[in-house]
Amino acid sequence: MVIRLITFQLLITLSIFTTELPEGYNAPFPKKPLRGSVGTSFLYWEAIQDGLEYGITNPAGRQTLPNPNGRVLQQDFTYKPGFKIEASIFTSHDNWQIVSQYLRLHQDITSTSSAPNSPIGSIYTLWLISQNAGFASNAAAKWRLNFDQLDLELARSFYVGKELVFNAHFGTRANWIDQRYNIQYFNVFAKTGNAFSSRAVSFSKSDSWALGPKGGINTNWLLGKGFRLIGKASASIVYTKFKTKHTEQSPSNSISQVNIKDDSSYLRPMAELGLGLGWGSFFKKESFFFDLSTSYDFQLLGSQNMMQNLLNLSQGVSGGIGDLYFHGVSATIRFDF
Repeated sequence: MVIRLITFQLLITLSIFTTELPEGYNAPFPKKPLRGSVGTSFLYWEAIQDGLEYGITNPAGRQTLPNPNGRVLQQDFTYKPGFKIEASIFTSHDNWQIVSQYLRLHQDITSTSSAPNSPIGSIYTLWLISQNAGFASNAAAKWRLNFDQLDLELARSFYVGKELVFNAHFGTRANWIDQRYNIQYFNVFAKTGNAFSSRAVSFSKSDSWALGPKGGINTNWLLGKGFRLIGKASASIVYTKFKTKHTEQSPSNSISQVNIKDDSSYLRPMAELGLGLGWGSFFKKESFFFDLSTSYDFQLLGSQNMMQNLLNLSQGVSGGIGDLYFHGVSATIRFDF
């Protein structure tokens, strides 16, 4: 009995470590080896940064309370174009791929507001420190975002059933995020006393770079005739170095001059999801593959609004740090050869 158990255990061990697995066991896709691929994507994404509210209106006058019908002034986020390029090489080692991707999304968003119930109403200046804060008649805010992202990964596409293909990938992610936030408040009355400024300017900037591991899986649910459903998910955690600055000034020097800087490093999480539809076809005796796809993608970058964090810290206030989000349509063309 003992000999039978030992023999059975040896057979299991040998079956695990053998390299001669059945052909259908996670068979690579495509089955005929190719050399590489190139692709490009047109992005139409909306970027949303938490914590960019720049004022609170009060139709009752230059006061914080009472405020019978106030409104928080938000940035007018909107969809903007961007692009992504991809190149990969197929290796002879079990059809592994070396994949590189670069994504670029640069945009400017501008918002303007006037105090309600003019000339009585006011806008409270959220992006001036408490000593300079007051009540304005008008406000104009401009947010600039430069987002660049680079991925370098190992990947493998393989069958999980007859009509389901997985693409597992793992590697390194780097990104560079530069933000600028410029707010101008006009006809500003101080909270106390009669101090007045025709224009007060708040300027904040955050420059960061990040590097860390990334992993995920793309799924292709084959429908027939070359069509497929697409599901994508990935996550990463990156070491991020921030350089942040906040300044305040007015042409008439009627507010206290502010110039505060901060250099800091943190670990930041990132997550991505996407759903889509694609069509692809082999040609030239399966020597080439042409693919078209479109998807709606979501991307979350945790705790990126270090500009607001610096403004809060300069006033002795600590709180949550706003996240940065992307979502929108991605249209992709890919050619495998």
